[in-house]
Amino acid sequence: MTGSVEIWDAETLEHVGSHSFGVGGGSLTWIDHHAGFWWAGFAQYSGDKAEPGKDTSWTQVVQLDERWQRLQGWVFPREVIDRFRPMSNSGASWGPDGLLYCTGHDHNEVYPMRLPKLGSTLELLRVVPVASFGQGIAWDRTPGAGRDLWGVVRDQRAVTVTRVAPVSP
Repeated sequence: MTGSVEIWDAETLEHVGSHSFGVGGGSLTWIDHHAGFWWAGFAQYSGDKAEPGKDTSWTQVVQLDERWQRLQGWVFPREVIDRFRPMSNSGASWGPDGLLYCTGHDHNEVYPMRLPKLGSTLELLRVVPVASFGQGIAWDRTPGAGRDLWGVVRDQRAVTVTRVAPVSP
């Protein structure tokens, strides 16, 4: 249940930096940069993959500053945790609409979330079907790309793209 961020030069593919989160918050499963902050998912699992005294409901999204210091954190609503079980949150990416789109490990769906106005539980807006099955996702941020969400189907070693319709609160 550890995690690190490894930084590579995109031009030369040389490793240029690393930040280790060590043990504590869970398994680092994704990271994204949005609105001047780093956002990271720290997964916890249920069943035989669980840390003692914890389960999937301990999974959290954390906001970090540019020096990787924790600023805030949120948990997922029960409905999403139940969809994650026994695994956890494995991917997320901030969408062009300012919502955080999250995935579990196993279902071909994403969960558009927004930060709550108060409290520490993310707000689920709806469940959206996609072509990938959990794991990593990323919005295509190329100018003019529209609302294309890229994902993977790990057991097929395939990359997918889904055009996601706008989500209204």
